[in-house]
Order: sequence, then C-alpha cells, then structure tokens
Amino acid sequence: NITIRVENNIVMGTEGEASYQESVSNSDIKIDKGGETQTGNVDIENIYRYVPSAGTEGTTGEGSTDLTEETNNITGYYSGDRLYFITNDGDKVQEEMSYDDFLAVVNTYGLNLFDDCISKAACVEDNDCKTYYISYDPSLFETTMNTNMEASGQTMADGEAMNVNYANIVAKVDGENNLLGYGFVINAEYINDQETIPYNYSLQADFSDRGTTETKAVDDIDSYMTAD
Repeated sequence: NITIRVENNIVMGTEGEASYQESVSNSDIKIDKGGETQTGNVDIENIYRYVPSAGTEGTTGEGSTDLTEETNNITGYYSGDRLYFITNDGDKVQEEMSYDDFLAVVNTYGLNLFDDCISKAACVEDNDCKTYYISYDPSLFETTMNTNMEASGQTMADGEAMNVNYANIVAKVDGENNLLGYGFVINAEYINDQETIPYNYSLQADFSDRGTTETKAVDDIDSYMTAD
C-alpha cells in the first residue's frame, strides 16, 4: 500500500519565444494491495502550454509570443478487474482491466538508475535515511535515450538529434531501503536542420503512507458506461 505523488515537466524552447512548449503532468496515485482485491485511485492533471511557431494559423510571419494553455483532468478508481474513470469532458466510463495494465496506465514511477550510464555517484547518510547523488555521462545517456525512443516508435529523422548537456538523479531511501522519493533532471538540446531548441525534463516523485494507504471506492458504479 502506497501513495505516489508525481510532478513531471517537459519544456522545449525558451519561454516567451515562438515554438515554446511546456507539458506538465501532476499525478496523485494511491495503491492498496491488501485484502483479496487490489484497488487504486488516480488523479491526473495535464497542462500543455505553448507559443505557436512562425507561420502557423493565427500568427504573423515572425511568429506569435502569445501563450496558450490547455488543461485536462482524469480521475479514476480501480477495483480488482475494472477501472472506473471520469474524462476531462465529465464522461463516466468503466473498462475491464488487469492489475498489471492498471499500473501501466497510471505509471508507478519506479526508479530506473540506468547503471551503464553513471559517471559519478555519492551517498550521504543522515540518521535513518540515505540520499544518493548520481550523475550520468552525457554521451552514454544520449545513446540510452535514443535507444528508448526507437523502442517506443519515436525514431529521430535524418538531421535530427538530441544532445545531452547533463542528467542527474537525487534519490532518498529509508533505513529499510524503501524508496522515499527522487528527482530526475535532463538538460539537453534538440537539433534539426533548421534550429537548435533547448530541452529540459524534470520529474519529482514522492512515496508516502507505505503500508497505510487506503483507497476510496466510487459509490455510483451504475452511472459509469461501458466501452460499448
């Protein structure tokens, strides 16, 4: 049983300039594995901010600097073999789903250390906690990023590249080596034939209420329509 709170931020471009894009995802996930039925709650807020690039509809030839923002929210309850969720439009939907598929949907944000890319690491002990500071070799991490992108079907086109300036993780564990939280940052540049665009990725995940988290069931199940 655990509560996971995550803020994930991806920024491409420079704020206030054309082609600027920022994606923010705030997640609050509760998982209860006790008892005969595995349950979960999820509350996800996605925010997308962008400034259109030059020549797009509604802009001048030099591009707009007007910031546009779009937001959507999804809340859900998982009970054993079914997910009940409310879409951004307020529609109530229920869908059959295995527990593993539910975890894949909400993403439990387990920490991947990318061991082969580590260039420096240190551990600082403070009472019953340990804090790990990890820095990656930029060139090795670039290769790992490209491999992961290709595996997900996001292969770079000719003339495109992602150059990593630095990538770091700070992670904290308790005296029993349970993960309490971590922060992960990547500072890079996306390069194509026309331009070089700054790229910044950050993820902060915090794990709490281990063993005591309780989920809350929906009380109007009949109001959730099936996929049919």
